[in-house]
Order: sequence, then C-alpha cells, then structure tokens
Amino acid sequence: MNYFFMEVFLVGIYCAILAFFLSLLMNISLIFFFLLGFTKHILGFLLGIHDKYCTQGIACLEKREKRGGLYMASATNLVGESILEGLWFLILGAIFLSICEKWGVKNEKYKENLLFFVFVMGGFTHILAEVFGLHDYFCEKNCLQVSK
Repeated sequence: MNYFFMEVFLVGIYCAILAFFLSLLMNISLIFFFLLGFTKHILGFLLGIHDKYCTQGIACLEKREKRGGLYMASATNLVGESILEGLWFLILGAIFLSICEKWGVKNEKYKENLLFFVFVMGGFTHILAEVFGLHDYFCEKNCLQVSK
C-alpha cells in the first residue's frame, strides 16, 4: 500500500511540474487545464512512464504475476485517452477557477495557488482512477507482453 501512496505523490509532482512549464507559455484558463491533462497523458507515454507503470505499477501487478514476462505500453488508444484526460482536467480546472473567483482571487494570483491545486488534482485523479478501475483497464488494454 505504501507504493500506491508513492505513485499518488509522484503523479502530483509530475502534474505540478507540467503545470509550471505550461503556465510560462499561456494564461491560466480552461484551455490551459485541458492542455495540461492532454499533455500529461501524451508525455507519460513518450517519456516511458506508461511502460514503467506496465512493468511496476500496482494495478498491473496481478497481470504480471499471472502471465509473467516483460510488458510495455501500447499507443493504440493514446490520443483518445489523452483527450479524455484533458476533459477531466478541464472539469477540475473549472472548479479551481470558480473557487478562485468565489474567494476573490484575481487572475494574476492564480499562479500562486495553481501548483498546489494541480499537485492535489493529480494525486486525487490517480486515486479515483484506481478506485474506479481505470488503471486495471489501462493494464488490460495498453500493456502488451513483449517477452515471457
């Protein structure tokens, strides 16, 4: 179980780092949050994070133990999954922006609260994906066995 919380923490850090760099390129808006989620998923594949999850992720553990071998991530559903993750981040971003508006936080102050919010959002999203079986689905559909 401790490894799961480490995954949650690392996903939060990864999201915050991406948000930091993306915030240097554009204003904080709903498009920002969509692009953050989209980019998070695409870069996760390109940086090999998906491969790492297939070989060491908790959700993929049962599949690895049952079948054995080495696994790597497939790009088959990459764009569709990235769009869905972008839409999920857009929804959470709309909540963030409405909370900021309700509390009287102005546009120039968004960045002060952004990294913490995105860190929590990334971790929360990872927990929800585990609870609702999205990680199991990912392992079943995207992790391809490359050797026995």
